[in-house]
Amino acid sequence: MTWKPWKKSPTVDPETYSAATRLQSDFDRFFDRFLRTPWEASRDFFGSLATWQPSFDVRETPDKLVVKAELPGVDSKSLQVSLDERLLTISGEKKEEKVEEESQRHYSESFYGQFQRSLSLPAAVDADQIDAEFQRGVLTITLKKIDDPSRRQIEVKLRD
Repeated sequence: MTWKPWKKSPTVDPETYSAATRLQSDFDRFFDRFLRTPWEASRDFFGSLATWQPSFDVRETPDKLVVKAELPGVDSKSLQVSLDERLLTISGEKKEEKVEEESQRHYSESFYGQFQRSLSLPAAVDADQIDAEFQRGVLTITLKKIDDPSRRQIEVKLRD
């Protein structure tokens, strides 16, 4: 078997090549995730065709919720965080870096553009006690939990 080095066809437009490569990457991720969780895979796949979506982690302790969003390359000035009852929304923009005019793109898996992602929090939080920090491309939001007035135990009385 003879090894032949890969050569890019000179007739391929770099923009078309980038779009085709991104589509192939989306299909690869779709099938990788499909083997684990089919419903989430389809949501991730079709969502990724439309916009760039950051990854979230949500942890809960007895007194707080901690939300972490991976936002590499996002300028902190473009970040916006809002809370509407239990709906936390994070939005921002990842801008594409300026490329030298004489350079030629061979491969790109990076995503750019605006994003907005909302998630329903698993507990009621105090809107006045929220801390958001952005460090090394990770946004960490700490939300103090409160007793949810809409949730309460109802005592059941026994009658003979």
